[in-house]
Amino acid sequence: MKRTGKLTTAGILNMIAGILLCMSAFGGCMDVINAGKTEEAWMLALYILGAIALIGGIYALSRSNWRLALIGSICAIPTGIGVLSTIFVVLSRKEFK
Repeated sequence: MKRTGKLTTAGILNMIAGILLCMSAFGGCMDVINAGKTEEAWMLALYILGAIALIGGIYALSRSNWRLALIGSICAIPTGIGVLSTIFVVLSRKEFK
């Protein structure tokens, strides 16, 4: 099977989205520590989405598990760049082992 750059791009986009989601969750934690009104459940949800997006990016780069790469791309959608990542993972399904 011919290897394209779509999965590499999707993996990098997933990892960037995961980092952004985790950083935004951490920023919300700092707001709570400083007596803000941010809900802790939303921060936990953002952190979980970010972690899954990071894991999906790793699987997309290694081309080992299509389902986890797709789930990671879907979890990256709230950042906006996850849409492009999801399209790349879906189009590159045949490249996975």
